[in-house]
Amino acid sequence: MKNSGLRWNFGTVFVLTITLVIIVAGVTASFYEYYSLPQDKNQVYTTSLAVKCWRSFSFYSNISEAFNTEILNKTRQIDSIHCIRFFSCCWIIIFHSYMMFIILSCKSFQFF
Repeated sequence: MKNSGLRWNFGTVFVLTITLVIIVAGVTASFYEYYSLPQDKNQVYTTSLAVKCWRSFSFYSNISEAFNTEILNKTRQIDSIHCIRFFSCCWIIIFHSYMMFIILSCKSFQFF
């Protein structure tokens, strides 16, 4: 089998390790909040800083808070979705502007 050109340098391993740690923390915190937290709410360790930091990675609580429509004043509107729309529109505008600059400033492309 030939070498496909994929090289595992320090940066690649570092990013993959951090990503894996975040995913594992999110999954374990989600399982904890869904299965164990309702019974352990009055325990002392649930209010410690370390447990609160770990629980902040929970996919379960973050998704349920992001899509919670009960706290909104207006019906059928989700404020976090508006934020996601704003950032995606900004990303599209910046990307298209950057790509048009690259295409139009490159002299090797002769479109006209």
